Formats: sequence, C-alpha cells, structure tokens
Amino acid sequence: MHSQNACAECAQPCSTPYVPQHADYYDFGDICSVLESPSTPVYLLLTGKPPPSRDASASKLSWGTLGFAKWIRSQGASTGVDEHGRNGRPAVLLAPPDMLQDDSATADVEVCLMATFDRTETFRCLPQVLRHFCIPIYPHVDILPNGTHSHAVPSWPIANTWLIALPVHCKMDQVVGRWRDERAGSPAGASFRFRDNDVSRLVALCRRRRWSWETLCEQDPTLREKSLKEYKVRHSAAGDIRA
Repeated sequence: MHSQNACAECAQPCSTPYVPQHADYYDFGDICSVLESPSTPVYLLLTGKPPPSRDASASKLSWGTLGFAKWIRSQGASTGVDEHGRNGRPAVLLAPPDMLQDDSATADVEVCLMATFDRTETFRCLPQVLRHFCIPIYPHVDILPNGTHSHAVPSWPIANTWLIALPVHCKMDQVVGRWRDERAGSPAGASFRFRDNDVSRLVALCRRRRWSWETLCEQDPTLREKSLKEYKVRHSAAGDIRA
C-alpha cells in the first residue's frame, strides 16, 4: 500500500477546492482534458514520430481509454467532451506563467499526460520505458517513503494514476476544458491543478529523466528498439481489457 509518510502532504492531503480566478483562461499547472494519446510521448521518444493511432487518441484504440470516462465519473471527476463526443484525458499544462486564452486554437502548448493504463498499479507491471518516465500521483499504491511522486490540488480523486514525465506539444484546440471536480460539495467551476513550485520541479524532473534515458540508450544502442517492441506488446494486450 502507498506510504502515508512519503511526504507531509501524503499525511494530510489537500481537500480545499480549486476554483480558477479566470474561468476563460488557463494557467500553467492547470489539469485539463486533452485530446491526446498516452502513446504519443512514447512513440515520439522511441521513433521520432507520433503513433499511427494518434488521431484516435480519445477512441477505443487508446490504451487506458476503454470505459475510462464512465469510470472517471464514478470517482468524483469528469472528463471534458468535445463537439464530436470524444472524451479527453487529464494533462498538466506546462505553459509559461502568462495565461493562455481559451480561444487561441492554434496556440502551441506543452503538457504532461496522465493515465491509469487500465489501472496498472505498480512499476513492475509497466513496460520499461514507462517505468523510467512514469511518476505516481497521490493516492497511489506504489509511492514509497521519500520516493518521487506528485500531488494535485485538491488531492487527485482517481487512485493509482500515473503522470508521464515526457512533455508533448499539442494545439489549444485539443484542450477540451479543465478537468472538472465533481465530488460532492465541490463548488461550480471547481477543478484541479499542480502548484507553481510543483510544476517547476516537474519540468526539471522531465529533463533529468530524459537525460538519463539518453544515457541508457548510448550504453545500449538496441534499447529504443527493444522498448518499442515491449510497449507494442503491452499496448496490444491492454486493448482487450475493459476498465
């Protein structure tokens, strides 16, 4: 089970609702609903190209999306839905402090995606590339004392969620809206975010993880190929799982 003493906030998670001051603007650290596949950062890392199923990022081809929206709603949160009825997935905006307008459809924004990978709860069950880049978000069974992990504000309502510390760029028209906090008693417009200092630490962590990965690849020139093969096998197997 996750350690209640991994950090002070694990011992006393934040329960105060977060209501953005500017409903029509996003700020860095906001957790939004984004139409993007969790496979995209993995494929960009290993092949330099997005996955073939990128356009189906909110469809049944996306690992972890099967039954995802229905299950999410049962956990006290809500995905955003675009005009085509597609459900997004949570992602942390890594934009600069300058606020981003909702209607800047062509603006480029950097995000870190979040995923449950069909409720894969432990590092040992993830493929190697995800073991290297995934960060557990509290509450999570694989948070160890003094181990690297992240916290949302308020505390993320979906247990055993991973943050993929591989930033990807997307357009603002892929951002469906803020990830809505629909827990009982939450005020209208409530959402989730990462604190400013946590976003800064996340950006630094992403750089360190990328640097260490490139070092591993230099030591083993076959690592990218082997990792992609393993990821495809896991992804294919997960496609038959219903959340």
